[in-house]
Amino acid sequence: MNASHVPRRPACAPLLASLALTALAAGCASGPYKTALQVQSTKQLNLTFDEKPSSVNIRVFQLIDQGPFLDTGRTTAELFSDDPGLPAQTWVQPVVDADVYIDSTADIEIEIKPKVRFLGIVAVFNEQDGESRVLLPVDDIDDKKLFFDRYSLSVRDRDDDGATEGADDGAASEEAR
Repeated sequence: MNASHVPRRPACAPLLASLALTALAAGCASGPYKTALQVQSTKQLNLTFDEKPSSVNIRVFQLIDQGPFLDTGRTTAELFSDDPGLPAQTWVQPVVDADVYIDSTADIEIEIKPKVRFLGIVAVFNEQDGESRVLLPVDDIDDKKLFFDRYSLSVRDRDDDGATEGADDGAASEEAR
């Protein structure tokens, strides 16, 4: 082989390698991104002592780890306090506080932060007959909704028509803490 005939690398090879690495890193990023959490309620939402429906306050946590949120040792009141008692490495601030109104369907806008894998939702009901907290994987937000009936909160498919007719879009208010 002739020493003067050594193949040369194209001058743009380092640039192409750098662009490929940048594209690969960007594809692995997990956030932040905005999404809408759909909530739906019935006419019998959160009945008072005189059987009148009332709105429900909810708090949405962005969770890296689901375990501590589901710990039954934490009360709803503790999760609604300024210090919810969750280990710092398991959740990301801010939380989103919102109201779910009677016989309504609404979207709550949330900016999902990097590393977040779950939304932990806790609700304050007048009675504790039903489930007051649920866990929703962030990969399911576009396909699922939160469903509120009487004193209970559940996760359902978005196309599940189990709530009320004539729901009012935009019926949730939100406040980031």
